[in-house]
Amino acid sequence: MRCIALWVEIVARWNSEVARVLQTQEMKGRLADEGLEFTGDRPEQFLNTIKDEVKKWKRVVKEMKITAAG
Repeated sequence: MRCIALWVEIVARWNSEVARVLQTQEMKGRLADEGLEFTGDRPEQFLNTIKDEVKKWKRVVKEMKITAAG
């Protein structure tokens, strides 16, 4: 159990440091130059963003009747 707790702590620290860097003006500018935007600072927020995007694009694919070429 201690091992899992350690990994949770490591992931939380890693996430915190990456979020801190991504929130700097320099990184916001670099992301904007690439057409990207930082949307959250917790893994749960990122997961929600991904879920929302999948839902949106799934609807677009269905409405436009897009199929995989194969």
